[in-house]
Amino acid sequence: MKQKARIAMQRALAEEAIGKLKAIRQLFGAEESADSDDTSGLDAWDSKINELADWIWSESPIA
Repeated sequence: MKQKARIAMQRALAEEAIGKLKAIRQLFGAEESADSDDTSGLDAWDSKINELADWIWSESPIA
């Protein structure tokens, strides 16, 4: 597999993984918001997901 094709596949897999993390966050966010008003854990999760996505698309080897 050529490097260009491998990088394209890795980008697609990264996009899928980020999407799954966001979906998990939404699932737990729905449960968390029903249980309490404290959403600090969800805000921290959002921050980490965004930090990961920013790193992947700007600084990682597949950027």
